[in-house]
Amino acid sequence: MAVARMNRIKLAGLLKDRDYWLKALQKAQVIEIDIPENDAPVLGREEESNCEIEREMAEIDHHLGDLDKTIVFIDRYFPVKPTLIQQFAGVKTFLTEVEFQDLAEARNQTSKIVDQASALNVELAKLAHQEASFRSDLQNLLPWSELDLREEDLQGTSFVRVILGEVEVRRFNEVQDAVAAAPFGCELRRINQDQRAVRVALFARAENVSELSAMLAPSGFTQVTLPAYGKSVAVRIDSLHKQLKEFVAERESLLRAVEELAGKRLQLQAAYDYFYNERFKLSVASGFAVGSRTFYLEGWIRFLLPFCGAPRYP
Repeated sequence: MAVARMNRIKLAGLLKDRDYWLKALQKAQVIEIDIPENDAPVLGREEESNCEIEREMAEIDHHLGDLDKTIVFIDRYFPVKPTLIQQFAGVKTFLTEVEFQDLAEARNQTSKIVDQASALNVELAKLAHQEASFRSDLQNLLPWSELDLREEDLQGTSFVRVILGEVEVRRFNEVQDAVAAAPFGCELRRINQDQRAVRVALFARAENVSELSAMLAPSGFTQVTLPAYGKSVAVRIDSLHKQLKEFVAERESLLRAVEELAGKRLQLQAAYDYFYNERFKLSVASGFAVGSRTFYLEGWIRFLLPFCGAPRYP
């Protein structure tokens, strides 16, 4: 493993020249910047300058956060699929300096992309929640498609209560026997069955409901509560199927809009890199030990700068 030769530099200058030297050091690929402990207290820091830098960094962090959330949102639906080589070497996009500058200068346009992505994210989340709720209702109603009672009928009357429930096929006879042996009036109506369970509706007097539930519990009888369905379970099932088809069509429309934003991924990444670089510059600038008129720093670079080794002047 090769080890690159490093050179130590020490730089002090006028505060008015700080931005110039900051750019020069960044181009020189400064690896590390140190503020000597002995000199830092003497030089001090300009509080106003640091406060301004902190404000700028907070603003940049806000931009970076928005861009990161937007890129993550796009990748959730349209991720970049790396090739076999890229899976090991990483996915890289090579831009010329001119191409990068053109994209970076158009960064103000990214705010519109961020707003569009945020709105689409809200719409997709809302749609997903509604779709999940409708699918849950459909799943609960499908086994009861042959129920011929209206939803209001399930409320019963002041004298009679209606109980819906299901029991395993192999134990249905136990439920029938328990209902037949009940010391009070009770009617069992078989709704339908599949390979797993038999579904029934029980009619009993209101004062006997608790006793009936206790009698059927040993037989594995499970009471069922259906979601709202109105006048007919079958009609509600058809309505849910239609609404779910509409949800699918609406989601596809929203995803097409997300796909359009995915085509602007490169612009988002260039803006992100620009703000990231600006934040790094500010981070380096905040590390300067700056007095009212001077700054001083030490650092490591891979090669000597043209001005290194020149005579020192007071």
